[in-house]
Amino acid sequence: MTQSVSLAAPGAHSGTSLLGSSYLDLEELGAARASLLSAALACSDFCSPALDALWRTIDNLTPLLKLLPAVKLVEGVYTLSGLVRASDWTIFQSYAARVRRVVYRGGVSVAGHSSLYSALASGNRPLIPNLTTIRFLGNFVTTGSPFPEAFLLISSTIRHVEISALGLDDISTTSFLATLAHTADHISSLVIQTQQSTVFGDPQALSQSLQDITLLDMRGDLQPHLLRALSQLPRLVSLSIEFKFVDFPGVLAYIMNGIVNTPFAALKKLRVRCCSNAVLSIFFIVIPRHALETLIIDGTGKREIYLPWNTTITEDILDRWPTSLRRLEITDLVCALERDPTPCVELRRLRNLEVFVLRNCSALSFEGLTLPEIAGTLPALTTLAIPGLAGVSLGGLATLAESCPLLFDLEVTLAADPLPALGIVPAAGQALRTLNVGASPCPQGLELLAHHLDLVFPRLCVLRAEGVDETRWAQVQTLIGAKAV
Repeated sequence: MTQSVSLAAPGAHSGTSLLGSSYLDLEELGAARASLLSAALACSDFCSPALDALWRTIDNLTPLLKLLPAVKLVEGVYTLSGLVRASDWTIFQSYAARVRRVVYRGGVSVAGHSSLYSALASGNRPLIPNLTTIRFLGNFVTTGSPFPEAFLLISSTIRHVEISALGLDDISTTSFLATLAHTADHISSLVIQTQQSTVFGDPQALSQSLQDITLLDMRGDLQPHLLRALSQLPRLVSLSIEFKFVDFPGVLAYIMNGIVNTPFAALKKLRVRCCSNAVLSIFFIVIPRHALETLIIDGTGKREIYLPWNTTITEDILDRWPTSLRRLEITDLVCALERDPTPCVELRRLRNLEVFVLRNCSALSFEGLTLPEIAGTLPALTTLAIPGLAGVSLGGLATLAESCPLLFDLEVTLAADPLPALGIVPAAGQALRTLNVGASPCPQGLELLAHHLDLVFPRLCVLRAEGVDETRWAQVQTLIGAKAV
């Protein structure tokens, strides 16, 4: 028997249709319907869970304002036309309490009259009491700033803020960040992308509670005061950073003067996107020794900007975090003109590495680095991706299986060697699930090759390949899968 589902909360206005309203885009509408169906199947009384799913994310205050009869749309601007009745405000609050995320997108009008914003801000309680996330996405060049409205949403419940939009003015952005730092005293995550570096003109725009900060594709240069502010955050565990330029004299003076005695005291994860060895070295200097657990370097694929420095990247890494590093990823690092690649063979001395990735790195030399040596010195590896190594034989994979029992994700280039004799001992304890062979040539004898891989890696589930032999490698994957059935 088909049952009827009512989406309106008790007391809601008859003209309010949640699923049919214009403020839900198609993607959100589809997600809301799917969530509603899941809730309906999960429990008999699903009205409240369904409403929670429908109202979890909104793209501005418009959906809530439509619940207030006193708010009228006049010439494209929402205006307060009279007093808000207590019963209407109760309905407003019942829906506002369900909202967890507000995602502003360029192209959506958020215009409201100042009197309306003043009235909404006059209450003693947060406008959206359970809000945890505010995001600014898209392009606001033609639609106007969302900040007059966004300021109303700042409360102590905010945990994550992302500003990755175009067309936001620097003054409002700076003011928003400063207000956020003083009000949202439990915010833990901040993402700033494609903004001017001047938005951090106020050193106090960073909350002391921040644990995870991402500053990527920032326009302008990294200033000493920002580096100082970042280094003084007592709870900062993860930092991702990319600046096109760095104020080298100012930053170096900051480092030499030792303004902060214990910079980045809690930092465990660093991701740097840049193509300058000096920029990397600056961060290597200020981050404490024996503390960093994750280091991700993205060279962006641009030719390295080389400045004279006393040490190389690999020497700095080995000097500062020889035992603490658990994850090291270096990708797209292109060698500077008239420079020899930096040897990276000594990186095998990072004996506690669990994730080791060197991909698309012409700035590094793999001379002397072999798969058996890596396996012998890094037994804790779970992920290994060094496709730039010389081609590895199937026998080399067997050695790896014996030396790295925890390895479950491997990316290497296989040599075009003939298949070895069927004398490989099955590696029953090998945990490998994913093998990426890139553009490796596929040997003849697919059945025999599948048999070898099945013996060396008995738990292999995914075999990835690319290039002209991709179809043949797919046949090997099929044969391995057939044996597992």
